[in-house]
Amino acid sequence: QQMAQIPWLYSLFLGLTAGIFEETGRYLAFRFVLKKERRFEDGLLFGLGHAGMEMIALLGLTYLNNILLALMLNSGMLDTLPGLDAAAIELLTQQLSGITLPLIGVALYERLVTLALHMGFSVLVLYSVRAKRPVRIKEKSDSGVQVSYAVKEGNPFWFLLAVLLHGAIDSMIGLLPYYFSVEVWGLELVFTLFTALLAGGVFLLKRRFDAEDAGDAFLQNNH
Repeated sequence: QQMAQIPWLYSLFLGLTAGIFEETGRYLAFRFVLKKERRFEDGLLFGLGHAGMEMIALLGLTYLNNILLALMLNSGMLDTLPGLDAAAIELLTQQLSGITLPLIGVALYERLVTLALHMGFSVLVLYSVRAKRPVRIKEKSDSGVQVSYAVKEGNPFWFLLAVLLHGAIDSMIGLLPYYFSVEVWGLELVFTLFTALLAGGVFLLKRRFDAEDAGDAFLQNNH
C-alpha cells in the first residue's frame, strides 16, 4: 500500500515484476522443454504464439463479448439477462456506444506492437540459453598451472537484458501518462519506436545465431 502511493516506484515494480515473470517462463520453456528448438526462427515463433494467445484472450474474446451484447441491446433482449437492473443496462449501453472505430484501431495496433515485442524478447531469451562463450579453465599439474579454454553454452546477460527491457516498456504505461500526461496515441508512438529499436537489435543478433549454427554444422561434418 505504501508503494502504491509512490507512482514511479509502483510503476517500476509492476513493470519489472511482469518482466521477471514472463521472461523466466520463456527461459524455462527453452531450457527444459524446447531443447531442440534453438534456431532464430524458433524464438520468433515462440513469441508469436505467446502474443497470439494473448491477442485472442484479451482482444478477441473482449470484442466478441461486446458484439454479442450489442446485438442483444439492439434486439431488446439485454433486459432478459439475470442480475441486470435498469441502471446497469443504462451503464452498459453507454459503454457500448463509446466503442468507436478509432478505439478499435488503437486496440488492434497495440496488440500488433505487443506481438512484435514478444517476438523480440523471445529471441533474446532463446539466445541466453544457447549462446556459446569461452570459459577459462585452470588446472594444476606437476609442471605448474595449465590454462585451457572450453566453450560453454548459455549466457545470462541476454536473459537479464530481456527482463530489463520488458520491465522498462511495461513501466512506461504508468509513468508516461502520470508524469508527462502522454495520451494513448503518444504511448503507442513511444512503444513503436521502442519496438523498432528492439527489432533492429534482434536482427543484428541473428548474425550470431547464423555464425554459431555454421560452426556447429562444420564440427558435425568433420567429427
